[in-house]
Amino acid sequence: MLTRNTKFHFDNVYQDNPVQYGCIRMTQIGDIFCRANFEVPEHVQYCHEISLIVAGSGLFTCGAKKYRVKSGDLFYGQKDKTHYIRTSNDHPLRFLYLGFDFDTAHPEYAGYRDIVDFLTGLESPHTVDHFNLHTIFNQAFNEIVQNQSKKDIVIRTCLEQLVIYTYRNFTHHLIPSTESGLNLQVKSDLVYTIINYIDNNILNIRHLTDISGYIGYSYSYASQIFSSIMGISIGQYFQQTRFLKSLELLKSGYNITQTAETLGFDSVHSFSRSFKKFYGVSPRSFASIKET
Repeated sequence: MLTRNTKFHFDNVYQDNPVQYGCIRMTQIGDIFCRANFEVPEHVQYCHEISLIVAGSGLFTCGAKKYRVKSGDLFYGQKDKTHYIRTSNDHPLRFLYLGFDFDTAHPEYAGYRDIVDFLTGLESPHTVDHFNLHTIFNQAFNEIVQNQSKKDIVIRTCLEQLVIYTYRNFTHHLIPSTESGLNLQVKSDLVYTIINYIDNNILNIRHLTDISGYIGYSYSYASQIFSSIMGISIGQYFQQTRFLKSLELLKSGYNITQTAETLGFDSVHSFSRSFKKFYGVSPRSFASIKET
């Protein structure tokens, strides 16, 4: 079973009873943090699948072709093709995934037909994520965990964005370049560098201004660019990633004190207060839910 060979596995499976949001039928969504040399045996994809690599490296296959993937990469698992995953020994994979299908009889399907045709015909299902799908996945996970009003509307919006931004990730280079387009690409690359740095150094970052030394731009300039493209600040993205990591630590066996210390909070009280504000429940309540 996957859970025996993973450090952390947040999985929601609806294969036998897909949950429909508009014309999109969600069959599986989750977050898996693998152990070294972990494998998903070769199998035939029963649905479309979006996989976002957030840490580590490894091997994904689609049909007979093999692709080396690493943090920041996006992989589109094409329906009805064979698929296999193996994580590396030195840098185990962590990836987010969405399994889905389309209701072709739904009146909204016409708006997705060109996307479906393009993605199912991809020669290479491997690219780099330029649109921060991590944040969208995170929002979907939060809605699934919490029981907030109108959650189905938010989840539907997240799924639609994941599908459309995946399509854009594979097609953005096909748009003719202009001077402003080139500038936007430079800015997008800067945003990607910041996201990648935060994702891979979340346990070590104590002052966000330290990012400026890594990216070679002033923090104020980087913040302006990041906010203009992402719609959230660097600090907000850092906090989202930090609290996603807190779930990972708590589910892997860390107690609340250890989690607070590992993430660099000043105190357990500060961590608990911030955790509850972010997730709507205290870490102690979350831990009790996990144990049941």
